[in-house]
Amino acid sequence: MQIFKGLCSETKCLLESGLFKNRPLFLEKISSRPCHSATPVFSSEEQEAFPFAASYSATPVLSSEEQDVFPLAARVVKSLDGQVISKMSFRNAVKVHGFPYSIDTFRVFVHVFASVGMEREVYSLLFNVVSYYQAFDLDMFELFPFLLGGKPPHPEISIAVFDVLMKVFAANSLFESGLHVFYQTKKLGLTPSIRSCNFLLKCLIGKSKADSARMLFEDLKTHGPSPNVYTYSIMMNLYCRGQNVDISQATDILEDMKKSGESPSVTTYSTYINGLCRGGFLDIALGIVREMECRKHPLNSYCYNPVISAFCQQGRLCEALEVFEGMENNGISPDHHSFGILLDGFCKQGDVENSFHLVRKMLVSGVKLNIVNYSSLLTGLCKAGLHDFSLKLFRGLSASGYKHDMISYNTLVNEFCMIGDMDSASKLLEEMIHYGYVPDSFTFGSVIRGCCEVGLLGKAKELFNVMKTVGLLPGVFVWNVIVDRICKEGDLEQALKLIYEMQDQGILPNSRTYHAIIKRLCDEKMSEKALALISFMVKFGSLHINCFNTMINGLVKQSLPREAWKACKGMLGLGISLDIVTYTVLIKLFCRTNEMEKAWFLFAGMKKRGLMPDVVTYTTMMAGYRKMGDMVRCNALADEMRRRM
Repeated sequence: MQIFKGLCSETKCLLESGLFKNRPLFLEKISSRPCHSATPVFSSEEQEAFPFAASYSATPVLSSEEQDVFPLAARVVKSLDGQVISKMSFRNAVKVHGFPYSIDTFRVFVHVFASVGMEREVYSLLFNVVSYYQAFDLDMFELFPFLLGGKPPHPEISIAVFDVLMKVFAANSLFESGLHVFYQTKKLGLTPSIRSCNFLLKCLIGKSKADSARMLFEDLKTHGPSPNVYTYSIMMNLYCRGQNVDISQATDILEDMKKSGESPSVTTYSTYINGLCRGGFLDIALGIVREMECRKHPLNSYCYNPVISAFCQQGRLCEALEVFEGMENNGISPDHHSFGILLDGFCKQGDVENSFHLVRKMLVSGVKLNIVNYSSLLTGLCKAGLHDFSLKLFRGLSASGYKHDMISYNTLVNEFCMIGDMDSASKLLEEMIHYGYVPDSFTFGSVIRGCCEVGLLGKAKELFNVMKTVGLLPGVFVWNVIVDRICKEGDLEQALKLIYEMQDQGILPNSRTYHAIIKRLCDEKMSEKALALISFMVKFGSLHINCFNTMINGLVKQSLPREAWKACKGMLGLGISLDIVTYTVLIKLFCRTNEMEKAWFLFAGMKKRGLMPDVVTYTTMMAGYRKMGDMVRCNALADEMRRRM
């Protein structure tokens, strides 16, 4: 244990000797000293604490005075070997020599390596110590004063040490400790580097510590170090790329930046443009791009891509293409993402001609298509009704060595299901399983829906059971598809059993689930059971106006006006407002019973509530008046309908 004594008293001598101020000169002095490679540098005790020591023998021989004072520290210091530092274990040192002596030694190493600008080695040492503090739940706040050693700080070296300590804390998400170092450093009259502050700021934002990030940023603006372009860009990122885009704050950042004398970089602008597009300010974003083009301000693809993407999402493909071509005209080569955005936009609209024109341009530009681009093409071909060609492309890619992913399979499976080609969809599903892909809920849901739509209920039930067997719990959408098909085939008992099974598995039926059953009950003229089911839905909060409308329509078809009107009143009593469908159904009821005054009362009432009658409502009223022989009112409604439609 005696080998560590004297380290604290010698630290200042080492740092103030001037030996490390000129690193090249220092290394030259070290290399000129005699060295005996056969002599082991580290004792057996030291090797136990520092496992790297056994293979580390080619270091300078120390004087007897040095050996008495701090042999291990002197040997590491005089070698300045970064690899040695990276292998040092603070935990092992503590086990062998105890905590006080080990922390003293590491402090010497930290200050010495900081004095010659070896930041990576300082980081490794401090990371070692901080990890130990974390593992044993020690007070991180003790590290700052300890690194000072109870003496007035050496400005350059202390700043270098505290900068790295701040980074270590930030990288380990120890933000409270990192901010503590920042404020304590300034309390000593020292100024941390803006580089380290930026790193802390970026880590805070990366871990969603927005309030702390804002507090740090405001302190930098008020008390320094002054934010630079990277600081402002980091804050811009906070307001433009997070879940909640705040364009007002992002604009303030841009204005503050200009006032401070910092010129926004292309990264700053690209982040701001992305935020504008995500926030729904596409026209403003485009205006900024055009202004930057006019001013010959540096631009890159990251400035254009968000604008292209926003136009594509809105279905404005012509404008997206115009921005894309503008980028090329300004000498900026579209990147893979630029091509991919536009290609996907054309494909989603089934614009095969422009899609393949873009593919040719990609190949000429040396941009290789990836599996995502090919998936877009498969979608585009299907949207254009070219399903066979899409399947040929899929097979051709496989023959060329392309390994399709889940996206490609899901794309084709879903598209073939939508046109009712269940043979092709089933074959693709089997192929997926053969190649080791486990179909997900989306895949199963697509095939089950397709089977139900073409009347293959048996196949749908089989896949439904397979889905549950492989551990995929069907979502409410899949259950609804099955229930709807069963109801259409008239098996109400089986449909009700499925609803109870849903509830047993923790899935709450929604209004669509019940709607299918209510419709079937009304078709079967079982209105009482439909009303009982409505009461059940009210109890579980699954009620939707569509269910009421279906039931009221069923009662009207059965010529049960009183029950229909009673259901309507019950609907209003539950706080559910009548919609156009409800009004039209009730108007149809009164027109059928020649009660045109009541029909007109409802017709006028819906307009007062701001509900515009549609063609069905108008024609229902006109048919009622024509039936009563009142052609004046019938023609008046016809003229009104023509004016409004």
